[in-house]
Formats: sequence, structure tokens, C-alpha cells
Amino acid sequence: MTSLSSLIAATAAVLAVSATPAIAADQIVGASIKPLPLYAQPGGTTPAAKSDGQGMPWPVLETREEFYRVKVDGGDYWVDSMQVRVSRNSAAQCGPVIKRVPGPTGSTAGAGENACR
Repeated sequence: MTSLSSLIAATAAVLAVSATPAIAADQIVGASIKPLPLYAQPGGTTPAAKSDGQGMPWPVLETREEFYRVKVDGGDYWVDSMQVRVSRNSAAQCGPVIKRVPGPTGSTAGAGENACR
């Protein structure tokens, strides 16, 4: 039983280390309000600065408490996720392609192509 619990603990540790705060491909591409408030920390109530959106798209550096960390004019700021539009890159990973159509695997008596002949 000890090896099972150590395996579970090791798996959890690997998953925790491999988890990233945000996907580097996410970008802020637009603002819902202008000027856009920029906060010094996530969950902030008073803006540290404001931006009119110059230089967008902004890469998302981190995500926390429904805020995105971005670099604007050389400074690190947080923007409220409800006040911006985000472009997320995604890619599908498909399995092998089936090159032929499989034949029928079952039938109902009398329902075949020769039923009317």
C-alpha cells in the first residue's frame, strides 16, 4: 500500500510542477472599456495606471484570480479578465485516419438490397 500512495504522491508532484500559470499563446487583443484600468496586483480595486490599448496584442504572462498579468510600456500590470478580449491559440491532436469504410456488421432479415427481387 505504501508504494501506491508514494506513486500517487509522485504523480501529483509531477502534475503540479508541470502546470503552467498561463498558456504563452494567449494574447489580449482588445479592451471592453477605454481607458483600460491596469492594476498593480490581481484583485486590485484602484488602478495603478490606465491604457488606451496601444501595442496590442499583449501576451498573457500569468493568470490569477480572474486577472491577466501583462507587460505594458515596460511595466508589469494586471488586467481584469472581464474587461478584455483574449485570443487563445489551440490545436487539435487527431488520432490515425481510417482510410476505408468498414462493411456492415449486422442486418435485419428481409431488409437487404435483395428484399424486393
